[in-house]
Amino acid sequence: PLLENIEAQRKDQIRTGQAVGPTNFGGMPSVWGPPPVAQRPAAPFYPAATPAATTAPTTSPFANLTSMLNAAIPAPAPALGTPASAASRAAPVDLSKLKWIRATNSAMLSTQGTAAGVSGKLRQQLVTESVPHTAEAAAAVLDEIVKYMDDSARHKDQPPAGALELFDHIFRHWDSSKWFAALFLMRLLVLRPQVTHYFTTAGRATLIDALHKSLGSGQAKSTRAMALVLASNMFVTAEGAATMLSPECCEPVLDAASEALHSSETAIRSPAAGLVFNYTLFLGKTGSDGVIQCLTATVDVLASHAAIEEETLFRILLALGQLVHNNKDAATLLVDLEFAHVSSQLQKYKSTKVVELALKVDLILRFHTS
Repeated sequence: PLLENIEAQRKDQIRTGQAVGPTNFGGMPSVWGPPPVAQRPAAPFYPAATPAATTAPTTSPFANLTSMLNAAIPAPAPALGTPASAASRAAPVDLSKLKWIRATNSAMLSTQGTAAGVSGKLRQQLVTESVPHTAEAAAAVLDEIVKYMDDSARHKDQPPAGALELFDHIFRHWDSSKWFAALFLMRLLVLRPQVTHYFTTAGRATLIDALHKSLGSGQAKSTRAMALVLASNMFVTAEGAATMLSPECCEPVLDAASEALHSSETAIRSPAAGLVFNYTLFLGKTGSDGVIQCLTATVDVLASHAAIEEETLFRILLALGQLVHNNKDAATLLVDLEFAHVSSQLQKYKSTKVVELALKVDLILRFHTS
């Protein structure tokens, strides 16, 4: 009955000229639709303009990092509404509603925690590991980083002198098993446009190499989880997105995210699903290998949905919707991958929002293939 009702409303919308394409099924606004002009890629892999940056929160200190990583991640789902305007995306963050990954209409970003939460751990490491100058000088730079990140008024300011060089040194000279604290800070730092700019220009090679190493399945769970959300946060600006979508980054990072979706750990699966979703925002109408990677990986995971938490399933379905909403080739491939069978199994899932979203993806497929 729900499906029939949605289809009936859809026919009425077409008849009255209220609907164009699969962006407004059932009279319910949908997140699926062309990205706003500021986000549209001018070429298959490179977005043309900078989406509004998201202000990193400066409160909600972490009391217990381990419990955060072990706990299920109850992140809010992206609102089923048309993409927000640049002005609304730039609005101040409501700190009371922040979760580990905060979903927006432009990207899913990891914003929880403060620099002070892990600065003590990193300070200890600065004494035992190599540093650019002296341990005392490195500790002084770390103090300035904490002040910089705890002051939201400095969001667009240049980072403290020596800060970027310190992280560049850590990722080039420290063993990757010791990167957790640095990755934790980096995923917050890259929310600041000046930091993102550095790691897409002078520090680009260092960032890409660090992601490749820290996303490996052999890494500790905490390191791997932080690498996944660092990769997601790079989508906060067009510069960051272009780096993540570049040939040397896109395929290996998507491979790592696809593998992470099959992890037995919620703290790995959920940020992996968020990262895949962020990629789908920019893959658009292309017939790229990235689209195929996302489709095959997500359908494969959905087939084992009974063992997966609600939020991860929802993010995966949102990613599928982004891929097929105006891409007939992707829709055809999703049909060939037997999504109809997977969707029928999802109708038995306990979550109403998962069931309804699966139905919407079904409707988009019918729109493209009927």
